[in-house]
Amino acid sequence: MDQEQQDGQQEQPRWQPTRKQLLWAGAVVALLTVAVIIGYRYGITLWNWLKLLIVPAVIAGAGLWFNAQQREREQAIARQRAQDEALQAYLDKMTDLLVVHKLSKPQDDKDKRQGETVRTVAWARTKTMLRRLDGDRKGAVLRFLNEAKLIEKGRPVIGSLVGAHLVDANLKGSVLRDTALQGVHLSGADLSGADLSGAYLSEADLSGADLS
Repeated sequence: MDQEQQDGQQEQPRWQPTRKQLLWAGAVVALLTVAVIIGYRYGITLWNWLKLLIVPAVIAGAGLWFNAQQREREQAIARQRAQDEALQAYLDKMTDLLVVHKLSKPQDDKDKRQGETVRTVAWARTKTMLRRLDGDRKGAVLRFLNEAKLIEKGRPVIGSLVGAHLVDANLKGSVLRDTALQGVHLSGADLSGADLSGAYLSEADLSGADLS
């Protein structure tokens, strides 16, 4: 058994420096050698050289950190702008469906087929948008649908919201009375202080939601 373990240990590959690592190590050694030779001639010790190098190194490190933070801020701003533009485009389209195509108006037999198409488009856009937006803007979409009376319990205009992706939605303090919210995914949503009186929440996923 001991012999097998020894054989296994012998078979393990040893660490081998790469060519790039060797070049860097050689450059550092060469630089330090030159520094020592020059320092010896002018009475400058290696520690003096190191102190001279520390300040530029710290400045360079701080610059790299600042640039990284700046890039992160710019990316965050770009993401927020994209979210705002997506939400605005959705609201503009839904307003067009409401005003021009009479989304919320009852349809007679003549316009019934056209009305169903408009409602299908509205629901498809809503479902897609809820998956793309963050929690705050998901809350804005749901409040818009409620205020436009498109998800009123008993007569939801765009049909059932079953399967709607409202995970982590920010609905704090929202007035959602008599809304049809059956089967929606509200896990992790902030519903603190929200008015849900009369809301239909059958089979809704409220796991981890703040219901205080």
